[in-house]
Parts: sequence; C-alpha cells; structure tokens
Amino acid sequence: MPDAALARAAAAGDRAAFAALITRHWPTAAALAARLFGSRGLAHDAVQEASIAALTGLDRLRDPAAFGAWFCGITLNVARRWRRQLAAEHPAELADWTDGGPGPPELAEIAELGAAVRAAIAQLAEGQRHAVWLFYLQGL
Repeated sequence: MPDAALARAAAAGDRAAFAALITRHWPTAAALAARLFGSRGLAHDAVQEASIAALTGLDRLRDPAAFGAWFCGITLNVARRWRRQLAAEHPAELADWTDGGPGPPELAEIAELGAAVRAAIAQLAEGQRHAVWLFYLQGL
C-alpha cells in the first residue's frame, strides 16, 4: 500500500497503518541518525523518539505521500538536538565527531529516489511486487 494511503489511514486512527509506515521507513531513518551519531544504539533511540513525535504530530503532515521524508526529517531533528545536548554535557567525548551526515540537498534526493522506487514497485504485478519488497527492502 502506498505511503499516502497508509498515512491517511494512520491519521484516521489506524494503528496498523502507522506501524506499517514506521516499519517501512525505520531503516532509512536509523541509518541517517547513525551517520550523525556514529552509534547504532543512539540512532535507534532517536528513531524511537521520532516515531512518537510522528504519531503525535501526524495531523501536521501536509503531504501524506511524503511521510518517509517527513519522518526522516523528524529523526534528524531529534538526533541533532540530542547531539547538541551531548556536546554541551560531555564536550570531550564528542570533540572528534564529524557530522558526516547528508545535507538538505542529499536528503531531498534520497526522498525523491525513495518515492520513485516505491512508485515503480507499485506498478509491478502483485507477485513481483511482493518478491521485490521481500528481497530488496526486507533483506530476505
């Protein structure tokens, strides 16, 4: 099911639709946060907090088809806020960290590419779509 349909259902209170959206976009959000932190544990915590923020702020999502980019943006905002807090509390531990994360142009390109890939997958026959989803997106 496309992000737009899932996001509309989630906004209407469908918890399964929201779970499907988060499951679909979790790996990308976690990878972006991990690049910022250099720590998978902190990245997963940031994505978890971003999931809660997305759930409580779903009514502010203007374009349901852009849920993935919106969610990744929330995750990066959470990660950046945490990183600033960590830097203020423990400057010596973070002194040699480099951002290394993608900037706004790269994030926009990732979002556009993701939308194009999802659109192409959606046009496949059901069996092919399922096989592509399992193999390429779920790693099975």
